[in-house]
Amino acid sequence: MGKYNGEYKISNHAYMELYHFCMRYDEFRNKNWKKCELIEQTALEAAGSDDCEALLDNVTQGVTYEQIMAGGVIIMSGRTNFYRKIRRKFFYLLDKKM
Repeated sequence: MGKYNGEYKISNHAYMELYHFCMRYDEFRNKNWKKCELIEQTALEAAGSDDCEALLDNVTQGVTYEQIMAGGVIIMSGRTNFYRKIRRKFFYLLDKKM
């Protein structure tokens, strides 16, 4: 995300901090529901109801777009839009909330 100059820009360090925060989602489910809700609500804002679950799988489990599609889940946006718009928007919004 370092050289990205679009609408949803955050620093590489902020991205890595947020990425690792999201990867702790399963840990939060057992201890801190508020952190889980923050991630879930931000995913819903960024992706809408159509792609929310796919985005959550991506940012909390590291599941790629291709793996999601291979699992039979239909993502309403294309691969490029998913990564460049929806996923970036998610991390941008999460950064603003934290």
